[in-house]
Amino acid sequence: MSIHPSQTRAIERLGESLLAYRDDWQAFCADHFGITNDEWQRRVLWSIQANQKVATAGAQGVGKDFVASQAAAAKLILYPFSKVGVTSASGKTLRTNFWGELAALYRSSDLFQRFFEMDTQSVRARGHRETWYLIARTSSAHYSTGSGVGTGEKEAESIAGMYAKGGTLVVVDEASGVDDAVFDSLEGTANTSDCKLLYLGNPLRRSGRFHDVFRRPAFAAGWKHFHVDFTQSTRTNTPEGRAIRLQWIRQHGRNSAFVQARVWGRFPTGGSIDTILNEDLVAAAFGRRSVATWTRANGAFVAPLDIGVDMARFGDDETVIVYRSGDHALRMETMGKKDSQFVLGRILHWVRHYGLVSAGAPIPDEVRDLVTIRVDEGGGYGSGVIDPLRKMGFRCAGVHNGSSPKGRKGREQYDNLATQLWDEDLKAALATAHLSAIADDALLHQLVSRQYEYSVGRESKMRLVSKERMRKAGLGSPDRADALVLAFADLRKLGMTNIASTIRLL
Repeated sequence: MSIHPSQTRAIERLGESLLAYRDDWQAFCADHFGITNDEWQRRVLWSIQANQKVATAGAQGVGKDFVASQAAAAKLILYPFSKVGVTSASGKTLRTNFWGELAALYRSSDLFQRFFEMDTQSVRARGHRETWYLIARTSSAHYSTGSGVGTGEKEAESIAGMYAKGGTLVVVDEASGVDDAVFDSLEGTANTSDCKLLYLGNPLRRSGRFHDVFRRPAFAAGWKHFHVDFTQSTRTNTPEGRAIRLQWIRQHGRNSAFVQARVWGRFPTGGSIDTILNEDLVAAAFGRRSVATWTRANGAFVAPLDIGVDMARFGDDETVIVYRSGDHALRMETMGKKDSQFVLGRILHWVRHYGLVSAGAPIPDEVRDLVTIRVDEGGGYGSGVIDPLRKMGFRCAGVHNGSSPKGRKGREQYDNLATQLWDEDLKAALATAHLSAIADDALLHQLVSRQYEYSVGRESKMRLVSKERMRKAGLGSPDRADALVLAFADLRKLGMTNIASTIRLL
């Protein structure tokens, strides 16, 4: 669009009047928005003004979105024809946190309102909407449908291709949840001092690019780093805030990953302990009604039957068998330490029951071929069940929890297969599982209290806390939860074909 000479002159006067602030974004925000920042927020603003790349790992609630909104506004206003892109893994964070803070700055400044117009997804210079603006987009595939602020991963990645006469700034909020592919795009185009990057987030994971720019030398070069704990923020270092965080420390443990990230603003260290599952995920699965039954439909079976078996090893342990069909749990059998023949008999009994086979009658091929059984074989305890089932023609996997994880990513992230099955397979299953038929307090406790830590060493990896340590801590052995994990374990990780996929192909 054509630019009227008067508009050009107004922009030039704006640039001249604000030129001195380009060396002090903190002073600009204090003077023009009436802001009194915490010391760490002042340091972040000074750093992003003077440097190309700044990463801030902060405790929960310290005001990361507040300082991000100030940096975005300063870049937009102080540099005519600049462009600012803001991305996050969560559309909710953009709408309620970052965008809320930015809107408050907009309302507080006559200067901001005079030269820019703000809607629900962008801030654009009046008369120069396509060449001078701020946009916000989500960057996780999980949020790719978008609503309000944020319209998908492809648009988020397009932020990386922005070019502007006045330079660019890209803010990555909730950076722990953003996919590495997005970071690759952003960092690949940040090749001049006019292209600035600001990453902010809770340091929740010891993997991913946000972690790498702090802890891996190959990625950390050229970055200014900040760690912010709750005591450094006037928002959280209050009597009420201190009481809440003291409660977190008592609940999760001083050295837990939860406390390290959300209280102290630090990435979990080797030896830190936290739980794998949150109660909301488990409660949702428990609340979904189990309605499926594994039986004949017009002479054929409607779904395969998957069985997970965890054998008791010590006197107080339980032997547990979980039966499921698709997303629906059918039954959970629990018993004390039993011999292999007894456990084998229980499995065959319920296979006949669900397959409509008379008690004691031979199990026909059409039933047996759609049954897959996974048995914990650690220490040889499960071999007395596995070997007879295989001789009968059943597909039966012996699972060694201490064996190597599967896939390149799995080997990089996990210490053993059991941890991978808990963190990948069970988490994914619980998002859609119907567990009401087996829900009880013991299973709930075992699921939400299962702990993990990170190994100490050059290649720190996620691993489950040993059952022995959990027993000593009074948490008991998670036998019911382990049987559920086995029932939902991805057969490909166990070196077996997925029956459900085969059925769909046929």
